[in-house]
Amino acid sequence: MCIVSPPMVRIGSWNQYQRTLDGLPRTNNHLKGWHRRLLTNMSGCHPSIWRFLDVLRREQALNDQVITQMLSGLNIARSKKQYRDCQQRLQSIATDYPNRRCIDFLRSVAGSK
Repeated sequence: MCIVSPPMVRIGSWNQYQRTLDGLPRTNNHLKGWHRRLLTNMSGCHPSIWRFLDVLRREQALNDQVITQMLSGLNIARSKKQYRDCQQRLQSIATDYPNRRCIDFLRSVAGSK
């Protein structure tokens, strides 16, 4: 007799189908990029409190500038074209999921990278 235990992690935590349909990021790579930029601007492992505050002020000024540009109607493309194209392909595949066989869907997703 086979006993099936409940999954350790909820399917919603790792399933990216709905996030893809909604056009949301599927990874946290944007956070890694921000963190790397922050560390690079610190220029050292143990910056002084003054250096830290200076970097935070510059980061806030950059964010204020981006927000102002967005509010004025500028379309700010923050990702490379190849990633935007991949996202668009994955969205169209996910939207067409009900019309595909499972194996065809999987092949399409695997080939869209």
